[in-house]
Amino acid sequence: AVSCGRPATTRAPDVTTPAVRRPAAPDPELLAVADAVDPGPQAPLLSALPENLRGMLEASLGAAPDGTLATREIREALMNWDKLGGNFEQLPMRLLVLGRGLVLAERAVAAGNSDAELLLALTRAYALLDSPFFATQQGMFQQLMGVAAQMAQASGVKPGELDVAALVPVLKDMFARAAPLHRRTAAEFLRKHGAHPEAARVLGRLADDALRREDYGQALAWRKMALGRLGSKATASERLELARTCYRGFDLACGDAALARGRAFAGDPKATAEHDKRVAWTVKTGEQAKRARALEGEAGLDAAIERGHLLIQLERSADALALFDRLRASHPQDARPYGGLAKLAVQRSGDFKGAAEQVELGKALANKDREYYEVALGTVGVNFLYEALPQIAGGN
Repeated sequence: AVSCGRPATTRAPDVTTPAVRRPAAPDPELLAVADAVDPGPQAPLLSALPENLRGMLEASLGAAPDGTLATREIREALMNWDKLGGNFEQLPMRLLVLGRGLVLAERAVAAGNSDAELLLALTRAYALLDSPFFATQQGMFQQLMGVAAQMAQASGVKPGELDVAALVPVLKDMFARAAPLHRRTAAEFLRKHGAHPEAARVLGRLADDALRREDYGQALAWRKMALGRLGSKATASERLELARTCYRGFDLACGDAALARGRAFAGDPKATAEHDKRVAWTVKTGEQAKRARALEGEAGLDAAIERGHLLIQLERSADALALFDRLRASHPQDARPYGGLAKLAVQRSGDFKGAAEQVELGKALANKDREYYEVALGTVGVNFLYEALPQIAGGN
């Protein structure tokens, strides 16, 4: 009989090969940002710790770098930081917890781990430590560290105690290196994980960094790029942040448009109240920027003094410094430029000592205004405290 079935075959049956998920192609736009910000390889932040202290940390954390543990610990430290907000009473403990997470994360990266969540958490941690509160040498935190070092030196180091005086320069160096480490890690993240949903917010933090450096063109370009990538996921807060960036960069039309988009908000009463505060702050920033631009064409010392204080409020510190320096030279008998320089020292970096010096220089001059007296009252007492504490600790 002749079979009507399919002819026999010796060929192996087809096997469907599972599709291999290829990594997303690098994003040219993000690669350009990464190349623009990358300062090159950086030593780990905590590599500068004294050998004995670093050894103690390494021993307490174990020998082998664990990427999963590192990611979990640094993310938990950041969540704890966000939860406590401006609670300065717990600042030392929060820094210790963040430091532990940093040690683990930096060890994992040094071992070759480039996991997206690990790099993402590191960019946030470095950005926190690069904030003016910590990183500015004349700022309040570093001045307080200096006072602590003087007090420790006056009282002496007992056996088994940490040498605070020797540690302070190391901490200052670490805070100074947080900025290049932030840029380096952000660049690595954008090169390797550009398709990650949080890439836009990494761009936003780089915009914050550019804004602190008063590079308004770069800050605005990256803020716009971040919001463009977020699209409908951009929050009202992020739109208002764009508006403030525009206003600080004197792009007034951009600020007005972003403010109009950022006003829309839906949430519970508490969230709505916070949103309304952000809107009011943004509106005020816009008013300050518009007034500062209007004063550019006005002659006279009074207009220049007013513009200088507006520049301080807009955090255009370099412009404010240049203006008040010119006014101090051209009007040597007027106290108001010294008041402006004192206010700038406090706002720019919490430099109460520098502010008190400017107040003292203006004391014998004419035309001391409300701004001068306000900054004088706010700085003299704090500066005296910085001077007095080491003497009290030393028993002098």
